[in-house]
Amino acid sequence: MGNQVKMQAAPTIRTETMAIDELVRFLDGLYVSAHSTFIQMEQFKRWLGQTLAEHPAVAVAMAENKKVQQFINSVNEEAVG
Repeated sequence: MGNQVKMQAAPTIRTETMAIDELVRFLDGLYVSAHSTFIQMEQFKRWLGQTLAEHPAVAVAMAENKKVQQFINSVNEEAVG
């Protein structure tokens, strides 16, 4: 039989600084994501307002659309709960 070498991973030591750095990176990522989502929602609200003002039939179509109604109902449930 040939030479066999057993390798074991060295124990990893995480310092408090490393843990805090990871947490800060995670929180920074959440902030960027939340900020981006906020901007997109503001743009969507402006677009929807303009669209409904220029094309009132869109409001009727939205009211009749099952997916739109499911979304509105889920948002209302989250707001209440």
